Amino acid sequence: MKIIISSVVISLLLLAQGLFAEEDNRAVAFVNDDVITLYELNSRIEELTGKKSEELKGSTEQDFFKIREQILDIIIEERIVKSKIKELEDLQATTEQIDEYVEYIKEENKLTQEELVEQLKHEGLSLEKFREKVKEDLERRNLVDNEIRLKMIVTEEQIAAYYEANKKNYERPGSAHIASIFLVPASQGSASELDELKKKGETIIERISKGEKFEDLAKEFSNGPGANDGGDLGNIPLTDIDKKILDVINSLKDGEVSNPINMGNRIQIVKLIKKVDTGYAPIEELRDKIHETLYNNEMERRYKEYMNTLKKESYIKKIL
Repeated sequence: MKIIISSVVISLLLLAQGLFAEEDNRAVAFVNDDVITLYELNSRIEELTGKKSEELKGSTEQDFFKIREQILDIIIEERIVKSKIKELEDLQATTEQIDEYVEYIKEENKLTQEELVEQLKHEGLSLEKFREKVKEDLERRNLVDNEIRLKMIVTEEQIAAYYEANKKNYERPGSAHIASIFLVPASQGSASELDELKKKGETIIERISKGEKFEDLAKEFSNGPGANDGGDLGNIPLTDIDKKILDVINSLKDGEVSNPINMGNRIQIVKLIKKVDTGYAPIEELRDKIHETLYNNEMERRYKEYMNTLKKESYIKKIL
């Protein structure tokens, strides 16, 4: 009896394994003469999401079917590209090209052959599988180069038009590089002390007019920010400067020094080192960046257009 029961159990287990194997091998899509199986789809889902299909479905069932559909589309696109590369034989990557790229990866990451193999193992990849992926990447790049990139050009007219259309994004606020001498009263709110400090400020201005350096006088008299640096406050956005000081700055030329300014709680003398008015970054500074943006946008547009053309030329049937 035990033998009979054991035989039945074994038979059921074998039947179950056969059913699971059959389920894994079930086709979920046809692409031209190629078949995508459920096993391939589930493997890619785990690779891209880090979760098995059952786990993903259990935790986010609402999004599972959407994710599965998106990943199936990725596989379909890969098969279409692979088919096109096979058709255009001169785009196929050679063993030498694959070797060169693997060596490049090792050099960039400062890895020995053994360290690369160990790193791949940690990522769940064999060296053979990694080389297959490198081959696919190289061939895809060759296809993009041949069918799209070599036919693209970004003109100066396009760059100029993009600059004008997006000029507001290149606005830069004005700024002023200033130095300052701060004369602060010992007693806050003392009008008489402020009057005395103003006279002191006028004496400082007189000494500057006679040839003494602003920086030396700032170190001698200023008891505010930047005193040890000759009063240098650095480059400050115009929007961050007190309006009273800004009005004075706007009346000065680069290199000029203001009269003593009564700020209510101090006397301040300002030297305008250099002022940059509000404006737009010139196109010369932005040309390379705009070229890259236009190039990438056009590349993306043409790639989508090219893939849509390949899809229309291909036989695709999903049976999820």
